[in-house]
Amino acid sequence: MKIFLISNAYLIRKSLSELLIEEFNQIEVYSEIEDFDFLSTLLQKESSGIIIVDKNFIKKYERYIHKIPKNFRIILIKDEIIRDDFNLYEYFTIYDDRKHIIETIQREINKIPQLSNEKKRLKGLSDREKIILQLIAKGCSSKTIAENLNISIQTVATHRKNISNKLEIKTVSGLTLYAIVNNLIKPEDTNLI
Repeated sequence: MKIFLISNAYLIRKSLSELLIEEFNQIEVYSEIEDFDFLSTLLQKESSGIIIVDKNFIKKYERYIHKIPKNFRIILIKDEIIRDDFNLYEYFTIYDDRKHIIETIQREINKIPQLSNEKKRLKGLSDREKIILQLIAKGCSSKTIAENLNISIQTVATHRKNISNKLEIKTVSGLTLYAIVNNLIKPEDTNLI
């Protein structure tokens, strides 16, 4: 998961970056974000994340906020506790203690739907590997796969090896079951029935 930290204030960026890295060690923090175009470019590369942004940035780019994908959670950094137009976002103030800031961020992280391990692994397969997995699960031999896809048998062997390594499944029956469970093929498409 990535956390995007946006603030023009150096001290806020520096201290929050250190806190985030210290507290959420599995998370990458981007803190040198100057404008909305740069943020949009970064967001296109990610499936979900947290955006921690100061109120001034959000005011400046208010008309673009609707373009942020729904699987990104926004947390405001406020310099005072007042009701304003941005109360629909979770927030913490620059005066809050460490515990409150961490709890606020953790609550928002927990709201992001996490991909299951199976979906993460499947997402790691290339489109070609998914096609080859489907053909393997349907009972096709390496020779048949090579002929159907107009590639060499060695290329098929390389793909099979990569698929097995990525999914951590070594048997054809295991790959077939995996393809069925992940809706790549229907059970009746296999020669298991």
